[in-house]
Amino acid sequence: MTMATFDPPQIYGYTLFCDDIRQEIGGKFSYIGVYGGGFMFIHGPFPVTLPKLCVAITLLQRREILEANIGIRIFLPGETDDNAPSIQAEFQESEEGIVAEQTAVQVAGLPKSDISFVAMQAKMLFAPFVIPQAGDLRVRAVRRGELIRLGGLRIAAAPPEQPT
Repeated sequence: MTMATFDPPQIYGYTLFCDDIRQEIGGKFSYIGVYGGGFMFIHGPFPVTLPKLCVAITLLQRREILEANIGIRIFLPGETDDNAPSIQAEFQESEEGIVAEQTAVQVAGLPKSDISFVAMQAKMLFAPFVIPQAGDLRVRAVRRGELIRLGGLRIAAAPPEQPT
């Protein structure tokens, strides 16, 4: 049986949603209370205030089209991609071309197949974090004026307890 292999898109990414992110000795990260399956269930009425919410965002771009100046937009439930989001951040190079230069040095000598993408990461912590209503919490990157989907978390009221 032969399996088809597909090339990844030129630009793509994902977001991990969790209760806490801890950096360990040696540079490793621990993600505590990860919301798996893309859902968060709320026990109680909206709006709800979480003590903390963390997001770990990864954006991958093909090296030959790398754009290091990226905007991050986080839309709360009820907000649309057409409006200004509640949370915005900008990631800018401190010096033009420095990201491409530094990543080129880091991958020198690696096989070409291992260096075709540059990964950019952002870890953000919000404390407290207010969720106004049920719906989707969506993360987007802005690259050269275009929105790139980086994931979302569906927030819903918890189903009622079933008697046993």
